[in-house]
Amino acid sequence: MTRSVILSLAGLTKRFASTLAVDAIALDIPEGEFLTIVGPSGSGKSSLVRLLAGLDAPTAGTISLRGRDITALPANRRPTAMVFQSLALFDHRTVGQNIEFALKMKGVAPGPRRDRALELLRLVRLPETYYARPVTQCSGGERHRVALARAFASDPEILFFDEPLSAIDYRLRKTLEVELKDLHQRTGKTFVYITHSLE
Repeated sequence: MTRSVILSLAGLTKRFASTLAVDAIALDIPEGEFLTIVGPSGSGKSSLVRLLAGLDAPTAGTISLRGRDITALPANRRPTAMVFQSLALFDHRTVGQNIEFALKMKGVAPGPRRDRALELLRLVRLPETYYARPVTQCSGGERHRVALARAFASDPEILFFDEPLSAIDYRLRKTLEVELKDLHQRTGKTFVYITHSLE
């Protein structure tokens, strides 16, 4: 059975002054795909994923979501989420507050926000008792799980991952890679994963 295309890129280009970072990319991403984009540092991977997430504007080309042009749509109005290499967690907040952040910005009431956060803790295999834990008291692997839960909070259609596992040790990276594949299968979401590692 042929899957429908969720995201389509046509001639997507990004220049920074005289530097060509993304050169006329054409790509169709099927719904439910786990697409990995591999390349060495400086090859334009992060620039590409920032365009897809709406964090930067392209110099030329278009991005279409199910046939609708979203090229000029800002990140906060796209049905997408991003997990950054730095994770970008709020260290002055609890695990629950980190997970709920996007929902709070959308005006979701505290009760439903908490329910969603607890559901997502279960999804990423963290105990519900972590809800009130300061994120600074979480281990590296736990922080990655919190970042994943936060990305899932607003129920995005596509999740972008910009080398989120590159700065952790080998054993933990292997564990989290398996968990990411499992999350992909359980949720059926479209994943676009950026990495420099051929492994």
